[in-house]
Amino acid sequence: MPTRHQDWQQTLHHRMWKASQALHRTLNEKLADLGLTINQLALAVTLAQHAPLSSADLARSQGITPQTANSALAHLDRLGWLERRPHPVHKRVVLLDLTKEGHAGVAAGRARTDAVMDRMRAALGGARQAEEFLASLRRVSDEFDGPDTPPGQLWPGR
Repeated sequence: MPTRHQDWQQTLHHRMWKASQALHRTLNEKLADLGLTINQLALAVTLAQHAPLSSADLARSQGITPQTANSALAHLDRLGWLERRPHPVHKRVVLLDLTKEGHAGVAAGRARTDAVMDRMRAALGGARQAEEFLASLRRVSDEFDGPDTPPGQLWPGR
């Protein structure tokens, strides 16, 4: 006798995918007037917090390919947000930092994403529920991808 499957629209995986799509779309809409996407903002925020980093450092910390990171970084560079300099020891490695415009852009982007997160916290029932949800999402991502790679330089300074 065949098993009866749950309605696809009501499965956990579909709801997770749909919520992710909605959140990604909403964040990108809120950032559109800054001329960037949430993926580009994520790299800029990481630089704001941990610079200087190479594009390989950024890719590894975000769990994306170097090609994806380089494409996003090229856009940030066109916006005038990036400052590049050679690594003090490994001269072929380029270290990235944010310009004054980049720091201002990150602040503006974070203000927009914070407003979206306020909506999300309200939809989850408040700050406590949002923290519990965050902990659950962390456990899920750790299960499938392992713990986050902390941002840091792949290339030692000495």
